Amino acid sequence: MSALVKFTKPKLSPPEDVPLLSWYRNLEDLRRSLAEQSGQGVTREIHPAANHVRMQVSDVAGTGYWEFAQFSGCFGLVVNNSNFYNTTVFRFAGEGLLKIHFRLAATTSLVLDSIGQIDLDRAVCQVFYHPTGPADCEWIAAGQAKGWVTLYCERNYLANTFGVDLETLPKPLYKSLAHHPQAPYIDHLALDVGMRQACADIVDCDYAGRLRNRYMESQATELLCLVLARLQEQSVVRPVSLSMNDIDALHHAMDILTENFTHPPGVADLSKRVGINRNKLTYGFKSLFGTTMQDVCFNKRMEVAQRMLLDTSERIESIAEAVGYKHANNFSASFKRTFGVSPKAYRKR
Repeated sequence: MSALVKFTKPKLSPPEDVPLLSWYRNLEDLRRSLAEQSGQGVTREIHPAANHVRMQVSDVAGTGYWEFAQFSGCFGLVVNNSNFYNTTVFRFAGEGLLKIHFRLAATTSLVLDSIGQIDLDRAVCQVFYHPTGPADCEWIAAGQAKGWVTLYCERNYLANTFGVDLETLPKPLYKSLAHHPQAPYIDHLALDVGMRQACADIVDCDYAGRLRNRYMESQATELLCLVLARLQEQSVVRPVSLSMNDIDALHHAMDILTENFTHPPGVADLSKRVGINRNKLTYGFKSLFGTTMQDVCFNKRMEVAQRMLLDTSERIESIAEAVGYKHANNFSASFKRTFGVSPKAYRKR
């Protein structure tokens, strides 16, 4: 289980009047619930194609929109690109769905009786198999949820339509999908550059009508491929074992990378500095920390840039240089892929 998440005893309980919703068997449920919870805050619906709806949020309730798309083979997509002024609560029925949530800046709490309460407050990809039966409840804090993307599909879709060999997935997930469909599964992956870019492409899509539906289906498929590849990689046993000295060396490597994230040492140099071979450094680092050395440096750059934009009046060019970019344009493109908005727009929020 990833260190990105903490499971705690539930502290939140849903209000009694929160309806039980379905993810895909009745798309109208979600639209109606949004309208009810926002005080009739959904003012307009745009229908690009069959089973594809985009809802604008009114100025009274907030800003932005929600978009729902159902594709072929029990595969669907939800985009939350909104900013509600009040906390929103949803309660979803267990329908035997695999849900994959991409949160660029998450402030949510999820409660499922058999798991507990899960609080998220950072960028993350959440992989959640929600079995048939027990309902879950999710609290989305008031504020910006720009660029949230969720995929959902039936477990049979992965094997029969998408052609995935379920045995190549992590054992706990495989057991839930193939042998124990009443057992929930949840794990969290670091958002890599490819996931961030695909999410940004979905949010920034300016196609209309059926072309929009087809484009979003292709991007949703790419996202699903990226997640499945990461999960399959986790299930592969790498030819490396770690001693306590190796683990200490890997923590030393992490310290070096976070201190020198603007100009990190190469793998060969770093392996010499911490005293382990390149194979143990590469695979051991991923095994121990659940992320790559490249992603550690990239995420640190974005974290520092985000803080400087909010806490200082430094020029964008100066911030780009401070976090290791030679060209401000490259920095701005990376920042937008990560947070869904340009550095200039982020500072104005």
